[in-house]
Amino acid sequence: MPDPATTSPAEPSARPPASGPGNRLEWLCLAACWVPYALLTRKFYFLCDDAFISFRYARNWIEGYGLRFNPAEQVPVEGYSNFLWVCLAALGELAHLDPRVFMPVISFLAGSLLMAAFFFTLRRRFELPLPLAVPACLFLGCCPSFAVWSTSGLETVPFALLVFLTFRQLFLHRDGPAGLTAGLAGLALALIRVEGVEWALLIGLMAAFVHRGRSPRATRSLLVFFAILLVGYGIYFACRFAYYRLPLPNTAYVKIDPTPATLARGFDYLVVCYLTFLAPLIALLGWPLAWRARRRSVTVPAALLALAFPAYALVVGGDFMTMGRLLVPAWPFHALLLALLLEYLTESWRVPRPAAVAAGLAVAALGLLPAWNIHVVPESARARFHFRLNTESYRSEYDQWVFMSHKSAELTDLGRVLGRIASPGDSVVIDTIGAAGYYSDLFIYDQHGLVSREVVEAARTSDHLRSPGHDLSVSPEFFLPYRPTYLNLFVVLRGPHMAEAIQEQVERWRLRVDPNLYAPQIVNPSSITGNPQAPLLVLLRRIPEGGDPQEVWTRYRTDLRLWSI
Repeated sequence: MPDPATTSPAEPSARPPASGPGNRLEWLCLAACWVPYALLTRKFYFLCDDAFISFRYARNWIEGYGLRFNPAEQVPVEGYSNFLWVCLAALGELAHLDPRVFMPVISFLAGSLLMAAFFFTLRRRFELPLPLAVPACLFLGCCPSFAVWSTSGLETVPFALLVFLTFRQLFLHRDGPAGLTAGLAGLALALIRVEGVEWALLIGLMAAFVHRGRSPRATRSLLVFFAILLVGYGIYFACRFAYYRLPLPNTAYVKIDPTPATLARGFDYLVVCYLTFLAPLIALLGWPLAWRARRRSVTVPAALLALAFPAYALVVGGDFMTMGRLLVPAWPFHALLLALLLEYLTESWRVPRPAAVAAGLAVAALGLLPAWNIHVVPESARARFHFRLNTESYRSEYDQWVFMSHKSAELTDLGRVLGRIASPGDSVVIDTIGAAGYYSDLFIYDQHGLVSREVVEAARTSDHLRSPGHDLSVSPEFFLPYRPTYLNLFVVLRGPHMAEAIQEQVERWRLRVDPNLYAPQIVNPSSITGNPQAPLLVLLRRIPEGGDPQEVWTRYRTDLRLWSI
């Protein structure tokens, strides 16, 4: 496998060049890798609650309110971290396309393109034999982590695609760095995630180091790359700062707080992810091979990126979401390391190619097992690194996906109910703002501070770790000075002890909130959701101006007696 950074058309490699893209066998092999990916994506299809935050920003933007989560807020709050993704959702809204369908399709297409780009990179630039390229590509096709985040409504997989394309255009273009296309990919990378600009700069700086002194053409191409990235991002940054009056999104201030405790939790996050999937852990055995002299100008940067994303996950303290979301951009580089490992087995250890192919397929199959909640490493070992500290016990990544899927559906119902019973201009305090905010369209006071800027400094007084990414939190009473319409809410399952559960929660409310200001309201959501067994919704509602608190509380007690029968 010659060094793709040094091979040029004038310097043919020892092997004959790979056949053109029209080669039917190659396309059939790529399809064979893509089919399990498509089936896994269908199996794991869901919309993450956080995706609805971006959708609401996009909808408000198109409706003329600007890039705001709450149209009525005086100073807009940047509660998203994926500007380019919000732009795509806004374009969908403009074309009357439902973002709940349109955005997952975009994400899936990005995943499919990433698989194709990776496969043909192995074949064209690394000239890896087809039998060895297939297991490396199947590493992605059989990866539950990659499939889960290929829908979800979030930008995770498009972000991974842009990372790989930026790397490819700077390191793997046949004629040296492709400054224009790399610059455009790098700028898109910088705009699609708040940390994307750092990744684009890192890849560009590694390319500048690798290509230093090689040719004036390479230098010019790199200058073009940096000019497009820095000028384009500079314009965006200036506009964002002028609009939001802060250099970073509010999400960065809320979520990023590296301390020894968060670093330890980030380490636990990595251990759980690698022990869950195992295939990426095996692929890392190819990491030392990246330093082999004849190819290290490309493979060393790839190997560094394979570990850079886990390092980022460690620094930010992990992520509460399922299936290793923060590691998805690293998986193509892990797959490349697996390809190096398979090639080394055949060329240096003289392992018969069929045996090496079988080993690669076994690694891909091993990575597939967690899609059915099957694990080689026992739960007792994984549970020692329990990192979701807001849950009492360890939950597997598959179980976390089930939980998130159900939670998103519940919050969708909650948002629809709130939207039906509320009046224009009403507001609610809530700690899960995505689907509930999107469907209710109420003014949202966010307990975690994603769209409520005043929460950040107040919550910093607590050093208690909770769910990764949601460590900062305030109680609903924090928002009492703003007089929200609904200060708190409580969902109670139907059953024989339903009334007792409601009364117990209401008594806790009375200890913290003046009963002359707020009183409970019991809502039966069945007629709205269409589910006769839907849990009851109990809201702590502000007593209207001029209203009689005693009358409101009497109405509540009457309703409670009806539900006690």
